[in-house]
Amino acid sequence: MRTFIIFIAIFVVAFAKEDKCEVCTKVLNDIIAKVPSGKNNNQDAISKTIREHCATTKGKENKLCNYIGALPESAASVMNDVSKPLSWSMPAEKVCEKLRTKDAQICDLKFDKDIDWKTIDLKKLKRKKYVF
Repeated sequence: MRTFIIFIAIFVVAFAKEDKCEVCTKVLNDIIAKVPSGKNNNQDAISKTIREHCATTKGKENKLCNYIGALPESAASVMNDVSKPLSWSMPAEKVCEKLRTKDAQICDLKFDKDIDWKTIDLKKLKRKKYVF
């Protein structure tokens, strides 16, 4: 019985962690992929790549870029808190978790879920999950 409870607890934690900071993780992984080879440890090159990447983003990704200060119209900037750990080869998930302590909005961003209108039961639909 104890092993069953432990298994369920691990299962719940694994699925709960899946949705955390999904926009931040995706954007930072895209940025890491765009950094020129040989400049992975250069903080200035990473900052430049972040700004170039954020100039082309839209939607939730653009909102994240605004939160981290990579856009010209951003009110505050935590670019050093993003580029410095990336220059140390810290994984994007860890960088996002550290940014969460600075600004909780960064990890609150979620991608919109696609709705399959043919199989969905509108009577059982949660309003919070699917906003029209």
